[in-house]
Amino acid sequence: MSLEIIADNAFPYFKMGEFYLKILYDLDKSYDNSLLDFAITTNDSKICVINERDISRYELINKLNSSKYISNITNADLIRDLETNANELIGYIKDYESIQQQYTVGKKND
Repeated sequence: MSLEIIADNAFPYFKMGEFYLKILYDLDKSYDNSLLDFAITTNDSKICVINERDISRYELINKLNSSKYISNITNADLIRDLETNANELIGYIKDYESIQQQYTVGKKND
């Protein structure tokens, strides 16, 4: 399952199978653009699988590289999709600003 970037609100997010992966600046700490919020939720946003607040880009990338999240997830499809798309997701995190500018509200891209 490949990642689909969806830009139908202020922050683009990933759709991966039956899950949303949302990465955005920590709006509670708007004075510090280095902190991010990261969440993986079901498509209906009723179940939050992972929820990180106030995490640095460096910490988030390290956790993805070390499979820290994967050890806490019980959904086999989500684990497979995260492992398959880890490099694309990390690339997105590293280049967060320019990718956000590239995707406009209402536009879907693969």
